[in-house]
Amino acid sequence: MINKNAHIKCGWCDAVHEASVWNSTAFESCTNREMKRAFLDIYNEKAFDRKNPHYYKCPSCNTWSKGSQLSIVDTDNPKLLKLGREPVMKTNENL
Repeated sequence: MINKNAHIKCGWCDAVHEASVWNSTAFESCTNREMKRAFLDIYNEKAFDRKNPHYYKCPSCNTWSKGSQLSIVDTDNPKLLKLGREPVMKTNENL
């Protein structure tokens, strides 16, 4: 389990917020019952899994990211430092 005070960094805007802020922002954005039932708390290490993606909304830039695109920072725990960190990419459709 990840601490509610753990610092999580957005892969898009590099903003850092506590896990509790990420969790509440994403859950409040769930618009229907199905989304709320499928929601996995960000405190669960499975939220950062690449094979079974879960999505979280950044409190700063409001961009939805897979949990695997987020990273835990400001910790000395090597297990937490390995979670996520998948690179993010934007496509340019104007080419």
